[in-house]
Amino acid sequence: KTRSKYGYPADVTNDSWITGYTPQYTMSVWTGYPKNGSGNYMVGDTTHISQLMFKKMMQAFGTDKSSFKQPSDVYRVGNDLYIQGSRDIPPKPEPIIKQSHGKQKGKFKIGKEKGNKKKKKKH
Repeated sequence: KTRSKYGYPADVTNDSWITGYTPQYTMSVWTGYPKNGSGNYMVGDTTHISQLMFKKMMQAFGTDKSSFKQPSDVYRVGNDLYIQGSRDIPPKPEPIIKQSHGKQKGKFKIGKEKGNKKKKKKH
C-alpha cells in the first residue's frame, strides 16, 4: 500500500530495524524516515544500517563472554525446548538406567541415552 501510495520503486523499503540480545544487553535499532513521502525510502546498502549499528554497539559493549543459563524447568527433547508443566508438550525424558559393562558387573549407572546406540553382544 505504501509503495503504490507514494510511488516507491519495488526494490526499496521505508525503514529497517533489528532487535537482538545477549545475557547482558537488549538492543533495538531502527533506521528510516519518520513520515512516508516522495523520496523518503531506503535503497540498497542503506537498508543494512541498523544491522551494522547493532553489530558495532554489541562489539563495543557486549564484551562479557558469559552465556545464557538454561532454567531448571526448561528441558530439551530433540532440538526443541519445553517448559515443565506446559500443556501439549512431550513429557520430560527420564534418565536411562543401564547396566554397566566391564569391571563393575552388577552395578547400575544412571546416564542419558546417546543418539548412537551400540549393539549388544549376544552371549
